[in-house]
Amino acid sequence: MLGALALTTKQAFRRDAVSVARRVSIAFQVWATVVLLAATLACTSPPDETEFNVGMTRSQLIEQFGEPTAKQSMVKTSLHMFGPIETFWSSLPEQTQVEIWSYRAEGGSVEIYFLNGADVASGRGFAPTGVVY
Repeated sequence: MLGALALTTKQAFRRDAVSVARRVSIAFQVWATVVLLAATLACTSPPDETEFNVGMTRSQLIEQFGEPTAKQSMVKTSLHMFGPIETFWSSLPEQTQVEIWSYRAEGGSVEIYFLNGADVASGRGFAPTGVVY
């Protein structure tokens, strides 16, 4: 009887050890999946600024890069404008309507310029991170 009790105790111990091992294995698999998913998401970087091109349509920009982080509209009434748009701005005639779409890009932000309600981008500017205008 004592032998049977010892055998039952050994069997119970093995069963418990196998159960614990399975739980540890499942926990490790879940942990590894979470770590891999986090690493994949962390590796997603913004596009390079050279991927934004004059001549792209609004729908092409949205399809490739998503919605812009900001949109603003203005009418040229002054000769000078500071920021990524300043070189492009000087080439525009007075009273030109400019719609600016901003996107995050590698190393800074990109501005895409649409003129007078056009669907096609007429210009772009780049502002490196940390530059103050």
